Amino acid sequence: MMPLRCRAPLRLALSMALAGAAGQAAAIVGGTSTTAFGQVDSGVQITGNWVLTATHVAYGVGSLYGNGYGSASVAAVYHFGEAGFPADDLTLLRLATAIDAPALALEGTVLAPDTLSAPIAVTIATGSNQWPRGYGATWLQDVWPAFDADGSGPQPAATTNWLITATATLGEPYVQPGDSGGGLFLGHVSDSSSTLLGITSAAVTFDNGLHASAFVQLASYRAWIDATMAADPADHQQALWVSSVPEPASCALLLAGIAVLPALRKRAGHPTPARPAC
Repeated sequence: MMPLRCRAPLRLALSMALAGAAGQAAAIVGGTSTTAFGQVDSGVQITGNWVLTATHVAYGVGSLYGNGYGSASVAAVYHFGEAGFPADDLTLLRLATAIDAPALALEGTVLAPDTLSAPIAVTIATGSNQWPRGYGATWLQDVWPAFDADGSGPQPAATTNWLITATATLGEPYVQPGDSGGGLFLGHVSDSSSTLLGITSAAVTFDNGLHASAFVQLASYRAWIDATMAADPADHQQALWVSSVPEPASCALLLAGIAVLPALRKRAGHPTPARPAC
């Protein structure tokens, strides 16, 4: 299977306001309900008091965050940037009181464009749109460090650091509006004991109607995450970073029995609207 390569000019056709006006959407398309992935909702709890989410989910101080382990009010909000969706769509929340949940390990290896020798098995998880939450197995296909909303137009490309997932046919499972802040985990897994790779940011639709999903790559923001948590005087919690991404040879083994599609890039076409998965 060839990694997905779609570098043609892109158009950001839907704003956050328009996506919000569309109302609550269905759960992950092709997802399965589960009682697992308890740390995941419209944000992913990584330690007792700290949650990673997408900036456009728009948590504020005093907001209530809840997941399968409990709920707590948000005491502090830290955005990586203020440029607006889709740029650097990552926010840290500090909860006023700890939620007693297992800590999650974060992937510390930065995956760069054109470095995936083969797709990597991953699992999408969400808690906002599916009761009690939903998940689905798919493949990490590509890395988009930037998203150019108007192609060669006057607007500069936005830094996104997106991990792009899709099945062999660019079909299910994929995220929908309402799934933002969910998590991307390494491997085809059925609970959150695996490594967290990314935070759900956007739904991508190609010009032939096929779908993929975009997740903010956490390893790209490792220094900021560590510095932000260390600078907050309320606690001494720190993120746990590991290196779990398979080597290229192991990636190839994961593809045993998967049909090879040499024309994947041509069949996928160009990405058209990218919608915040809020």
